[in-house]
Amino acid sequence: MRPEIPSKPRFAPLQLGVKRGSSFCLEVLHVNAVELARRSRGLKTKEVAEAIGVSVSVLSHVERGGRRPYPKLRRELARVLGTDEALLFDESGWPREVGEEVLSCLRK
Repeated sequence: MRPEIPSKPRFAPLQLGVKRGSSFCLEVLHVNAVELARRSRGLKTKEVAEAIGVSVSVLSHVERGGRRPYPKLRRELARVLGTDEALLFDESGWPREVGEEVLSCLRK
């Protein structure tokens, strides 16, 4: 029996202005709080992965919601990204969906 597919996407869409050649367009990305915090600080996936001692693949899986990071990794991500672990992850350890509350805290 196949598991049910949730009707709601795991992560909220984020519209970013992107310059492509001579035109400017909006690009919709699905991100979670970990990816948003990393991008808002201008960090590359590779830089964060090296700083916390994991592969780029592991960090990418966390950012895409395909992996729930273990507690030590959650603490290290929060430290490197300079924010509270509770803002990045929910009570069960999964990356948080991006919501207005998270966005306002990350802007500080």
